[in-house]
Formats: sequence, C-alpha cells, structure tokens
Amino acid sequence: MTGMTTSGEPTTGAPTSGEPSTGEPVCIDFYMEQYDPNEEITPPLFTCGLPELCPGPDGKPLVFTQENDLVATKDIERGRCMAKAMRDRTPGLFRFTVWPILGFDTTTIEILGETILVRRHVLSDFNEDYGERGHQLFAPEKYTPCVDGPAAVVLKCLTDGYSEACVSEPLSCPN
Repeated sequence: MTGMTTSGEPTTGAPTSGEPSTGEPVCIDFYMEQYDPNEEITPPLFTCGLPELCPGPDGKPLVFTQENDLVATKDIERGRCMAKAMRDRTPGLFRFTVWPILGFDTTTIEILGETILVRRHVLSDFNEDYGERGHQLFAPEKYTPCVDGPAAVVLKCLTDGYSEACVSEPLSCPN
C-alpha cells in the first residue's frame, strides 16, 4: 500500500500515522481543494487494491439521484449489498455516486476490516476537490436498517456509516 501523511510526506508500505515532532499522531488523510487531475498526485494514494464488491453490470459506480429530500437509485439491491459489506466487514471496495443538480459526488469505500479508506471526488458548480481518509466502521448492528431500507436510508448508511474522526493508527491490508 502506498500513501501520504497529512504533512505531504510520501509513505511506502501501509500508510502510517507517523509521529510529528509534537508527539501527536497524524491522521491518515489527504485532501486537495480544487483538485487538478493534471498535477503529479495520482489518486488513490491509500489503497490495498482489493477486489470490487457488489459490482454493476457496466463496471460503473452505483448511481443515486438526489433532489430535495427524494433519493432514488435504479439498483437498490446493489446499494444494500454495499451496506451489508460494511456490516460484515467484507474486505474489498465499492463505488457509488450522487448526482445533484450540477455535478457529481463519487465515493469509493475500501473495507480493510474494522477500518475503511474513503475516497471522495466532488465536482459541483464547476468546483472540484478530492480527498482520502481512514475511518472506523460503526458496530455491525448500526447497519441493520440499511440492508433492507429504501434508497435514502441506504445512501445515509454509505455516506455516514463510519466515525467522523480520522483513523490515526497504522493500517494494514487484509490477507
């Protein structure tokens, strides 16, 4: 796995938190506002290269549409499969995108066990940014409403189904 600490220093092997001179752990995090795909940083920085979970027939991310409070998808079972993977801590990755009025918000979640890597690429109203961050999954029972719920519940679990705090411990890839 290759990666980079928040200080911008490249890492090799599993991304690690490192210890800055203050002794405080550095979270496993990378964010680039106004992401420019022509720059030398090529996403993803943190990855185990795990296989795709819940793949679609076309190899593209699952699409959710969202207008006001109405959330829909043409493949709810694929979304529920993603929520089950989070609940069961199934090693692998999946991708989904949310289409607002102007732009997109694509997220890739790579499940490493109790921790996940979340990559987000957002294009909205001609602004673009990119970020990667390690997070801790919630307890498995938190995903119960997600595995049978409607599109709005499934999307909420996929976007909010992990702690907001960034993981600041070394990550390792599952065997």
